[in-house]
Amino acid sequence: MHADPQFADSTLEAFRRESLYLFLGAAFTTVGIMAAAFAALRRNFNSLLIWLAIFAIVDGAPCGCNQK
Repeated sequence: MHADPQFADSTLEAFRRESLYLFLGAAFTTVGIMAAAFAALRRNFNSLLIWLAIFAIVDGAPCGCNQK
C-alpha cells in the first residue's frame, strides 16, 4: 500500500507553510502548562502565574489548531 505522491506533497507543503504557527502554538501552550504547574506547586498563592497560564494556553491553542 503506497501513499499518493500528490497527497504527500500537499501535506508536506501545508506543514512547511504553517510550521511557524505550529511551533508558536506548541511553545505558548507549553509555557502555559509550566506556569500552571508552578502555580499549583507553590505554597503561597500567586495570581500572576495563574493569569499567565490562562493567557498562554488560550493564546497558544488556536495557533496550533490552524484557525484563521
